[in-house]
Amino acid sequence: MKNFKILIVGLISCIALIGGISLYTSHHASLKISEVKTINTKSSKRKKITNKKFYKGNIREIPGDTLFVDYPKSFNGLISKGKATILGTVTNLQDASNDSLPNRPMTMATIAIDQILAGKLDKQETKVKVLFMGGNIANNKLLRDVSNKDYLTPQQREAAQSNKIITVKYSYMPLPQIGKKYALIISPEKKGVNGIPEVFYMPIYSGKGVFIRNSKGQYLREVEPQPVGGGDGTKSSNTSENDDSIMNQGMNNLIRKSNTAN
Repeated sequence: MKNFKILIVGLISCIALIGGISLYTSHHASLKISEVKTINTKSSKRKKITNKKFYKGNIREIPGDTLFVDYPKSFNGLISKGKATILGTVTNLQDASNDSLPNRPMTMATIAIDQILAGKLDKQETKVKVLFMGGNIANNKLLRDVSNKDYLTPQQREAAQSNKIITVKYSYMPLPQIGKKYALIISPEKKGVNGIPEVFYMPIYSGKGVFIRNSKGQYLREVEPQPVGGGDGTKSSNTSENDDSIMNQGMNNLIRKSNTAN
């Protein structure tokens, strides 16, 4: 990401383990990954990937608070931070892993582009790979920093060290869903960055660059839950419900304008 930084600060999460609850603190140092485990696409008999098959049972919600640097105040300022603003549909999901941050689940979504609303992409790009934070991960990777702590009971330690795959969702980023339509403001990452052997994209400002189509045909950001802590009931991020309202309206106005022009 070239025009701005994203800082993830003080994420305190409560993870329900088999046989108890464990509280741990985690810090996100990066939103990039170093390795991608791709789904085999060579077999003509490849099973169709569905959300139910991809994500694992009950989703573990992990709250987080985001601090954005140089976050714009206007919608035009927001879309200027990305290379392109697109409408598209998720057609495939891939598990992603990070050798340097092994307890950070990531998901790579293949997006079939329906329309480019702003900016430019290469003419041959009819699909793009977009990286989302959150997804599938083994318990022992997610809880690696606390799995041997003395305060854990034997049952809690056994659960924390298990290799059972679970699905994690961070409060500041939606999990991509196959078949779902999105408006995305995306920024590119070059081939080879962090060991990924292909060009991919990331939503700008984490979930603030992701707008999900609802049943009424509106494209809206996911409402971010109130962060835990602080004591005064206020958000510690520098965005607000008013910001969501402004950006949601801006995105839907852009879509209507684009449809009218076409």
